[in-house]
Amino acid sequence: MPSISRNFLLTLLIVNLFYDFSFAQKFLALDIYHVTGNMKRIRFHENDNLTLRIHGSRKFFTHIITFLGDSSIVLDGNWILPLSEIDKVRIDKSNSLVHTLSRGLVDCGIGFFVLDSFNSLVNNDFPIIKIQAVKESAVLILSGIILQRVMIRKYRINSKRRLKIIDVTF
Repeated sequence: MPSISRNFLLTLLIVNLFYDFSFAQKFLALDIYHVTGNMKRIRFHENDNLTLRIHGSRKFFTHIITFLGDSSIVLDGNWILPLSEIDKVRIDKSNSLVHTLSRGLVDCGIGFFVLDSFNSLVNNDFPIIKIQAVKESAVLILSGIILQRVMIRKYRINSKRRLKIIDVTF
């Protein structure tokens, strides 16, 4: 009798562990197919930010995914959006270093222009605004803006870039 109760308890423990670790997980997958036959998958889970553009719109919107259905997603808890209405998805691949560097370049460009003009004003140099300072400031500012824009990719949803909801159940 003790071995039966021991086996029974062991079976209950194993069933309980499987029950605890078995859960349904859904995610939104953006599959990007390349010419070479390779595929890259970008995953979006619930409570992730999703920046998208719908058909007929010219503006991108950023929303939080609150629920993933079979063929639609719920954004911000109240907007049900079928996957077929999504035209483009925007992915920001930048990290904190890129954000800091791009912001620093823009700030340095503005600061250089202001300091050079103020120095010319204090020293009574003419012209106060020098063409060379404007060019150097513009290069710094544009470098920061370009660095920020390069890290953002836009994917048009078509046959080579597909959005689908994948349900992984253990």
